[in-house]
Amino acid sequence: MMDEVGLTTVRAACPRTQWVPDDARPSCVGCDKTFYLLRRRHHCRVCGDIVCGRCRRTVYLLNTTTNVGHACPGCASAPETERMTRSMERPPATNTVGSTTWGDLQAAATECAICIEPYRDARELVAQLPCEHVFHTRCIDPWLAGHDACPLCRQHVSLRLEVMRQYLSF
Repeated sequence: MMDEVGLTTVRAACPRTQWVPDDARPSCVGCDKTFYLLRRRHHCRVCGDIVCGRCRRTVYLLNTTTNVGHACPGCASAPETERMTRSMERPPATNTVGSTTWGDLQAAATECAICIEPYRDARELVAQLPCEHVFHTRCIDPWLAGHDACPLCRQHVSLRLEVMRQYLSF
């Protein structure tokens, strides 16, 4: 998913312990239709609320094994919602990889390993992962939306926001 400034939006998944119990929602929070045998309940993986199959949306998630899950319309359409803000001190729902310009970064690589294009302009936006591999921001953001490891060395990219900021904020 892309936000208004072109950064990939990645959300943190809600732990199962914070999911709304099935019996607490007789109807979908998206369309207000009652659940029954053919209209099943699906938990939003971002806020833990319950929606029907028609109202669920696919989102990219950080702290899951598949990196993809389903969300309610509110969590899928907005970077942060009041529902996520209220939810029991969960980590921030939106994280983006920080970037800097190629000219400001002291790195040995001269080309992006994803698109195999050289870093031409000192003002070109790049991102450096904790393993110190460098990529064009436009190349690594979509990769990290679906994966939690460096595309070159497969080193796991930390999911903890404070660690991400330490390595990725310039």
